[in-house]
Amino acid sequence: MPVSDPIADMLTRIRNAIQMRRDSVMVPHSKMKLAIARILKEEGFIRDFDMPRGQLHPTLRLHLIYRERREPAISGLKRVSKPGLRVYVGGGEIPRVLYPRPAGSWRASGRGGKKSEESCSVMSGDQEGPAKERRTLSRIGRKPIPIPSGVEVEPLVGGVTVKGPRGTLTQNYHPEVTVKVEDGMVLVERLSTNKFHHALHGLTRSLIANAITGVTDGYTKTLELMGVGYRVQAAGDGIILNVGYSHTVEIHPPDGVTMAVEGNNRVHVSGINKQQVGSLAAQVRRVRPPNPYKEKGIRYAGEVLHFKPGKAAARKA
Repeated sequence: MPVSDPIADMLTRIRNAIQMRRDSVMVPHSKMKLAIARILKEEGFIRDFDMPRGQLHPTLRLHLIYRERREPAISGLKRVSKPGLRVYVGGGEIPRVLYPRPAGSWRASGRGGKKSEESCSVMSGDQEGPAKERRTLSRIGRKPIPIPSGVEVEPLVGGVTVKGPRGTLTQNYHPEVTVKVEDGMVLVERLSTNKFHHALHGLTRSLIANAITGVTDGYTKTLELMGVGYRVQAAGDGIILNVGYSHTVEIHPPDGVTMAVEGNNRVHVSGINKQQVGSLAAQVRRVRPPNPYKEKGIRYAGEVLHFKPGKAAARKA
């Protein structure tokens, strides 16, 4: 009878044998189970294991260990996830046991169903080796941020102050991330390897890099007006939009952001704060979102408008 989870089946057989106080237990043989049995023997959880002869199917026999008063060496063996009920825990709460592909396993690769054989093994969490090295998931957070000439970065408690030719920005970050300035570089470090700190790592690095770029080069978003009669004109520090409504729409920028009009159908939003520039540009676009079918509205410069496939195209597909 095929088993969907052979490792869970093996552990269940061991648990049931312990509850019945059996001296040994039989499990179907596989290279993965043989590697697990070898680890159990080395760690002192079973006395020995062998493969009885004369069996119709290859079988692995595990000899269990009982201590004083028939107390089993293996205890607390229970199933966490059940059919129809999955239990999720953090990565730091799971004991580290490497589980690569078993030795001599086959993998289909390439065209024509060619197969290649790889050599792998099962290791316990206490064994050392090159395969035990943890992967660092945050590739962005590890990159140091170079500080250009004329820019000063001052780390504060829960934030940094960036001063440059275009102005000064203060960027806050989560207290569970540390920021240091060494040798003309800004280094961002996380406290642990859990998923939350990985996310903060890359986020904090990106925010500080954006602040440095803002005080050095600044940010600009350009919007274009499409449609007959659609036009824009400057009004003090803001703009007035005439985009097909019965009334005009007037927009004024916040402090630190400027708006410039080019001709009568282009608007440039500029500033040192990337978030403010993007937010104001999105506000202007929302006044009349672009309609690719009527070719009317406000779009970003270079924005590609997508058309939905027609019924004829859908039938051909």
